[in-house]
Amino acid sequence: MRGRAGSTESFGSVKPLLRGSFTRPWPLYVFGMQVANVAGAVFVFGFLQFLLPGEDALRINELLTSNRIEPFLAYLVLTAVVSSAVAWWLARPVIVWQQDWQKEPHGLLARDRALKIPQMLAWVYAAVWVVGGVIFVALTAQTVELAVITAVTVAIGGATACAVGYLFSERVLRPVHASAMAVGDASLRHPPSVSSRLQVGWVVSVLVPVAGILVVTNAALTGSLTADSNAVLTSILALCAALVLGSFVVTRLTASAIADPIAQLRSALRRVQSGDFDTPVRIYDATELGQLQAGFNEMVQALAEREQIRDVFGRYVGPDVARRALNDGVQLGGEDRFVSVLFVDLVGSTNLATKQPPAEIVALLNEFFRVVVDVVDRHDGLLNKFLGDAALAVFGAPLEHQDASGAALAAARELAQRLPYVLHAGSDTEPVGFGIGVAAGPVVAGNIGAAHRLEYTVIGDPVNEAARITELAKDEPGGALASSFAVSRAHHDEAAKWTIVRSVELRGRGVPSELAAPTQPHHKNSGAL
Repeated sequence: MRGRAGSTESFGSVKPLLRGSFTRPWPLYVFGMQVANVAGAVFVFGFLQFLLPGEDALRINELLTSNRIEPFLAYLVLTAVVSSAVAWWLARPVIVWQQDWQKEPHGLLARDRALKIPQMLAWVYAAVWVVGGVIFVALTAQTVELAVITAVTVAIGGATACAVGYLFSERVLRPVHASAMAVGDASLRHPPSVSSRLQVGWVVSVLVPVAGILVVTNAALTGSLTADSNAVLTSILALCAALVLGSFVVTRLTASAIADPIAQLRSALRRVQSGDFDTPVRIYDATELGQLQAGFNEMVQALAEREQIRDVFGRYVGPDVARRALNDGVQLGGEDRFVSVLFVDLVGSTNLATKQPPAEIVALLNEFFRVVVDVVDRHDGLLNKFLGDAALAVFGAPLEHQDASGAALAAARELAQRLPYVLHAGSDTEPVGFGIGVAAGPVVAGNIGAAHRLEYTVIGDPVNEAARITELAKDEPGGALASSFAVSRAHHDEAAKWTIVRSVELRGRGVPSELAAPTQPHHKNSGAL
């Protein structure tokens, strides 16, 4: 029973492995490498039979009828099977890791294997070409000169096949590389580089074909070839054509491997510049370009986190204060500023809390503060703080305002018009009243507190004066009052909309203060409840 259970468990573990082997890019990866090798072999046979000068050409028919070809054909079949098996063996840890990367105990090994597998398989096929080339030269070459020519031809075909297969596998396995680079550090002991990729492309597409041309030319000049000069020239032209075609294919693949990630990064950069931080790029490989893509993703993630911090920070202290703190840093202290202060407070909210459920009170306060924030923001003010059921707004700090008093007065008038429509607890209760007070003057604006906990605020007589005026405004029919000094500092258009209504001595001040109200109040304040 234990043996059957073990076999069943093994079969169960093999099934997902086989299923993973025939999904994703693996079949196309192995097929592409085999096609590249077959194309290289076709080039070798075609050149040696049709393009080698005269009697020196390889006679395929004679080779097929001789006993020499059987070992070579057996080697070709064996290498095709073995190379495919080796490719599957190299990819096995990656396939298992892709099935369930969280449970894979050798995830780091699988990740490194995924990034190195194109080079590893290219070396495997290079070894196959070397061994096969030696066997082929030994079976076909009749002279030393022809052996050299055959060996060079095999080198051209093999090098081109391995390079094209390598570049093709890099392109096909990009999704695998992206998954591998996304789960850990991209560092490798011997990472591939763009420079080595270009050097390999140059060796394959230029150096090897030129070496073939030099070998054929040297053989013709030294009399190693029996053909006449026209036949030799035909062979050289064929090699030149192979050079052009091979260099085009290799250069095209190499250029695509470099240009594709750059184009992707450019597109992602444009999206980031437009404010879209949800733009991770797919990582292609472990070269400098892949590391650049990984670094870009980390940078965008950091920018998104910074933007989130800015947004959350701005919700607590105001966007202007948050922007200034992030750009200039935070330090204790303040600066002298001329500002206008707007104070708004509800009337009777404490009494209302004894009559209404807490959820309704919270909803009422949230709606009240929503309107206050909207109006203050529209007039370029700073909602400095919430004080229970009151709010303090500042105009002229931290950013200077050309008409701070005019903006504060305009905001007060708009609040006086909008608040009556939102401060109604329900049909069975009286509406909630409010008071709005505006004052202006010099203050100290800055950060106060401790080094590890501070807040931005304004300190000065206008703050106290605005609070005192607010208490009087609660009994004012329009619900809004402002100091005459604040009105005098506003631009004429806004000042003309306010009228001096009384002169009172505010609590804590030894002299009378003239107070102004909006010229045409649009509602009757509810008064205290």
